[in-house]
Amino acid sequence: MGVFENKNYNYSLMEIKDENERKAVRKAKMEAVKEFFKVDTITELGTGSGGRTIVYQVNHYAVKVICGVTQKCNGENLNSKIIELDSLIAENLNINKNFCREMINMTILSSITDNTAGKLNIIPFTGTATRLSWKCDSFNRIGVDYAIQMPLAKCLTDEMDTYKFQKQDIPKEHPEDFTKILTVGIDLCDALIVMQMHQNKLIHQDIKPQNIFLYHDNYCLGDFGIAREEDSPQFFQEGTRNYWAPEQANGSSVDHRCDIYSLGLVLYELADTVPVHNHYEQRIDDKKLPELESDIPEGLKKVLSNACEYEPDFRYQTAEAMKKDLCRLMEDPDYVPSSTRDNYYSSRKATSQPGRSQMSSGISLPSRNIMRSGPANFQRQRQANRFLQPETAWKAGKLWYEESRRTGCRFAGLNIDKTIMPLSAVSSNAVNFPINVSTNPEETVGLKPLSGVLKYPETLHNM
Repeated sequence: MGVFENKNYNYSLMEIKDENERKAVRKAKMEAVKEFFKVDTITELGTGSGGRTIVYQVNHYAVKVICGVTQKCNGENLNSKIIELDSLIAENLNINKNFCREMINMTILSSITDNTAGKLNIIPFTGTATRLSWKCDSFNRIGVDYAIQMPLAKCLTDEMDTYKFQKQDIPKEHPEDFTKILTVGIDLCDALIVMQMHQNKLIHQDIKPQNIFLYHDNYCLGDFGIAREEDSPQFFQEGTRNYWAPEQANGSSVDHRCDIYSLGLVLYELADTVPVHNHYEQRIDDKKLPELESDIPEGLKKVLSNACEYEPDFRYQTAEAMKKDLCRLMEDPDYVPSSTRDNYYSSRKATSQPGRSQMSSGISLPSRNIMRSGPANFQRQRQANRFLQPETAWKAGKLWYEESRRTGCRFAGLNIDKTIMPLSAVSSNAVNFPINVSTNPEETVGLKPLSGVLKYPETLHNM
């Protein structure tokens, strides 16, 4: 394991349990940003990606700092250790790739936008990524992060009364302006359309008010830290609980339609008079958002109902379709679009063959295609989709660990340590997971930590 031992890669500030140490690390990061950009004063604007990013205002632009590597040094010379750590990061491409997920996504988007006319509505990076070293003397901790310069834009939470009232715990009596709601929706649909232009299609997975910004008079989508190509492996339950789609909450396979749902939920909150988190159990457990009682046109209610259908097949299937209805509403507030659920059933009825029964609405499009290859293959695929998803293992691990901590539980005697249930804990460090390296499955003397077997254990969280 050598040079990678005792280092925390792609860490989150939330993993630093001591509150005083966490505050000291934040201060050390801020001082490093000030020193690098040669300024005396900066302002922290907020955090994101589960504590893995911090955004600062530096003069008239923003700087996003992405957590890279941190290490406790136990009284060693911090100056020499930080030089060593910085060199390690600079030379190891595998480490760099893991921390540059957002930068890679933005590079993909830039390649699309360079050849695209019209509105893009995506917050751009205006500078290159720079390694940023910091040290926290009071807690013998060092780190190397990445700093990216971005345009300074106003967040939706600072621009809309809905979120201003929430911050001050003031009841909201009226929905946001109808035209403003439509504008947010149309602009964000443009961003989703651009993301789908890439040959492998990008999914954002974390559309929420905190990731929407007013920039050059357009509402734009930012923070692509957990975005991924649609066909890439999905290993974790990613997103923000209050705004994620049901399939994200349930640990099911996710495609671009989760972004349509989350955007619909943001617009729903703007049109509602209570925070959207009040409806979480109803929309996930009862599978339906409550009917909006605020004074907004029926057409907008139908758009939101279409976007926030529980089943992905019943929603708008593309951002273009959702944008089309929003634009019609902008021209004619009395326009009421058709139900996407009804459209789905109508299309199924029109294409079905005589003698073939209709299929369950809960089956995803890829699974329905498999049905044509025979019922046996379909059943196997359905079982695999349900039980063999990595998210299912994530939930099982979480259950085992949490139940083992409860007195009197049937798992209580197992004494499960959170370091061997890495996906159930806040920490992403799983290098101590014990594995049997013996060829004899009955033999346990061959147990070794996973870090002693993997060539690059720091990449474990992406496996």
